[in-house]
Amino acid sequence: MTIQNSEHNVELDLRFRGAVSKPETDAVAVVKRIDVFDVSVRLTYSVNKLQTNRLFHYYGADHFAVIHFQVGFGSRKAACEYVAQVLRNGIKIDNQKYSYLGHSASQLKSATCVLFCGTPEAVTDLIEEWGAFSRISEVAKRAKRFGLLLSGIYPILKIGAPSVQMIDDIQTSEYVFTDGCGFVSPAWAKKIARRANAVCRFRGQPYVPSVLQIRYKGFKGILVVHPDVVECDVQVRPSMKKFEDMSSNPTFGLAAVSRPYQFGYLNKQLIMLLIGLGISEEVLLAKQRIYFETVDAMTSDFEIAFKYLMAHNELDIAEKLWEDGINGVVHTRLLKLQAAEIRSSAKCVPKRGSSGQVQSPLSTPSSSPCAEAALSSPGSHSDVKEKLRIRIEDSRLAFGVADPSGLLEYGQCFYQPTIDGEPRALTDGFVLVARNPAYHPGDLRVLQVVDVPSCRHLRDVIVFRTKGPRPHADEMAGGDLDGDKFFCCWDSDLVPCRDNLVPPLEYPAAPPRVTPDHVTREDLIRYFAYYDAALVGKLDAYWNTWADLKGVNCRECTAVAQLFARGVDACTSGERVAVPSWLVPPTPPHQPTTGTLEEEASSSAEQRAWNKMDLAAQLWRRSNNLQVLSDSLGGRSSGGPPGQASRAGGAMDIEEVQRLLELQDVGVSDYELLRFIIKW
Repeated sequence: MTIQNSEHNVELDLRFRGAVSKPETDAVAVVKRIDVFDVSVRLTYSVNKLQTNRLFHYYGADHFAVIHFQVGFGSRKAACEYVAQVLRNGIKIDNQKYSYLGHSASQLKSATCVLFCGTPEAVTDLIEEWGAFSRISEVAKRAKRFGLLLSGIYPILKIGAPSVQMIDDIQTSEYVFTDGCGFVSPAWAKKIARRANAVCRFRGQPYVPSVLQIRYKGFKGILVVHPDVVECDVQVRPSMKKFEDMSSNPTFGLAAVSRPYQFGYLNKQLIMLLIGLGISEEVLLAKQRIYFETVDAMTSDFEIAFKYLMAHNELDIAEKLWEDGINGVVHTRLLKLQAAEIRSSAKCVPKRGSSGQVQSPLSTPSSSPCAEAALSSPGSHSDVKEKLRIRIEDSRLAFGVADPSGLLEYGQCFYQPTIDGEPRALTDGFVLVARNPAYHPGDLRVLQVVDVPSCRHLRDVIVFRTKGPRPHADEMAGGDLDGDKFFCCWDSDLVPCRDNLVPPLEYPAAPPRVTPDHVTREDLIRYFAYYDAALVGKLDAYWNTWADLKGVNCRECTAVAQLFARGVDACTSGERVAVPSWLVPPTPPHQPTTGTLEEEASSSAEQRAWNKMDLAAQLWRRSNNLQVLSDSLGGRSSGGPPGQASRAGGAMDIEEVQRLLELQDVGVSDYELLRFIIKW
């Protein structure tokens, strides 16, 4: 490996050594990965078992490389120019030239992009073969549109091209109520589900989802199952068309599907906003305490263990729980689920250009089976830290869809989550609906749930109206229906009184930055190299500091919330968001602290509830980490949890079985119950 770095030239010439060879695997995508640090370069392979993207799928991943930059020497300008010079000159791997191609939206936020094995002229030819991108005169928009070809999909093979019909959007002069939302026939949805067997399965059985999030030709968005679609396979709308497709590639890419039992979590921002809307601190502290106690008991309490296993589709392990109790493989799997919950209680998303270990952009998804983990880099919608995370049993995370009936009125929704193994339409009362990230009390909406018979075929998605002054999705931090998911909660303790709600905030779009002539390769390289992903993290810190000082309803928090939305959209608009000096807090956010966490918790007694909950989460996580260390040093040989002896045969007595049979919201069918009883 040689690195040449001067003011005018940067060249990376890499060689694979014997220790770094292409792994033998049946994974969907295996791609070369380059990590560029301040003084070194690392060359490896990244593997993804399920996902790929349309270009990797068509040409083969061997023709590409993924490069991630973690450089921070000198000034920011110097580091950005170094990145730009590397991409201008290209990279040699085993004497083959790799040139800058592009990036997906999530890759942009962590300084990751894709290279193509060929000259810059070959890259230009490839781009022109796939779409009329030269017609797009905005640098950021063009980069994002081409990035759709690099976003993760589950390729649907040997299915043929669907018959597609274009239908009108439902819109006003200001808003599009069906933005990104089309329809799919039940027959085609079943066909997709059969082909995407690894994705569309639930409890070991084929599952036909109500929503398919797709990438097909120049279209992006979701397709909602509609029984009236019979004369074609798919109906798309103008709002779903992102570029003019020029290719003959028929790949129907599945990015995600709707699923049952995707439980919702409260994060720090939602907790802060709920307090601002009148939910008491005592209620939220109690929810956190119950969550901690539930996770702690997961490896020793039959009822809690059973619920968690069923919620995570672990049908086979649940059967072993009935047969052998919390021992052996059951205990091992529960420990992994418990560890995942504990880690998520104080997680931190890596920042663009940060040092340290970075998740592979081709790593296998570890949470939702349909997360865009493949060919994207770490970080999701934003790069902010999230230290509070509380699972709410009476909640779900669900795709938002447009009302196909046209019957819903303003302030209403239709919602039919899977409860006790069956779809159950919520028809009495109200639900709290929010979208992440949310930084203004008006981003939280309380909607009346009503029954709409013509929508009963839709399950595990929330249906919004298509008429009124403004789309409900747009009211929630400027959301739309092209794949946004919404936190839907029917826990009455957490649904604010409608009298306490505040009007939704307006999030005006930034004016487009149009290139005078045409977008060049240099424009795209500089856009990537100089993109400031740290802005949203800075704004998040400012918002949290102002909320601590003045509360979430202060004018500073409102102004920062609007800037945050513009910062998130900067990857599309290309806007360089400037922060006014009056929004910079008087003291730097996240100052280093001294003393133990216990001392901090004591000194925080008179502070705001979210600070108490934040410290409680850290203390709880530390306590659990120490317990895990103690257990490992103790060397338990029984394979069971502390204090519980291993039992052979039927591990549960009749009273324990009776309690499990009476559990609510576990999602167990009669057939599954019969299997469990037979095992017992």
